[in-house]
Amino acid sequence: VFLLWPRIGLPLDMVWRLCVMVGTLLAFMTLMAFCYLPGVDDAKKTHRKGPDSVMGMIHIHGRGLIGTGGSWFLFDIMFYANGLFSALVMEDVFGKEASAFGIMKQSLFLSILPMIGFLIAGLYLWASSYSLRTLQITGFLAMTAIYFALSLFYEQIRTTPSLFVGLYALTFLFANAGPNSTTFILPTVVFKSNTATCHGLSAAMGKLGAMVGTAAMAPLLAKYGPSEVFAVCGVVGLVGAIITIYFI
Repeated sequence: VFLLWPRIGLPLDMVWRLCVMVGTLLAFMTLMAFCYLPGVDDAKKTHRKGPDSVMGMIHIHGRGLIGTGGSWFLFDIMFYANGLFSALVMEDVFGKEASAFGIMKQSLFLSILPMIGFLIAGLYLWASSYSLRTLQITGFLAMTAIYFALSLFYEQIRTTPSLFVGLYALTFLFANAGPNSTTFILPTVVFKSNTATCHGLSAAMGKLGAMVGTAAMAPLLAKYGPSEVFAVCGVVGLVGAIITIYFI
């Protein structure tokens, strides 16, 4: 839909709505496929019962929830902030005189290249004996290193837009090859009882992080600029790695 936009001449807001519609259809198809998966009813029958109250679960699984929920919270701060506002970062690099279509092409590249990260994660877990935990730590540390590099050398890197786009895309690639592939799987491994509830609590922390990142990114960019924001993302990634190391 996006690539056809310049040719068919639709208004930009209509293009956006069509893209959302396509995404909704994919989600609906996934839901329908899941509903007909074999073994769903058997999984419900074999559910292991644990504490009835949320506080009871926090008391028993507190350490694990800090690891899974805390890392998910921190990752989503970085991921959603940079994912939703990458166009603003691109505008700062390419200049406001750049066309909307040109900036959107760069943003599309930032969305397509990182998809390789999911393939890397899958091949890594299939071909090696290393754990999800190791994959998450590696992803966090790689993102941290790139964000700090972008922060420290931003003025030099921005003079070569292709270099900047490549490095910025790598942050999304390592996100998909790391925490974006592991944060929603780790709770099923860490928690042997109350798995669904603990997974839900961890996911809720992730969505809270997404809210924080989404709400904070635009004001921080406007007040401090990309260099400082990248430094904050580097610190968040480092803390995410530390939490994963000590609590998972």
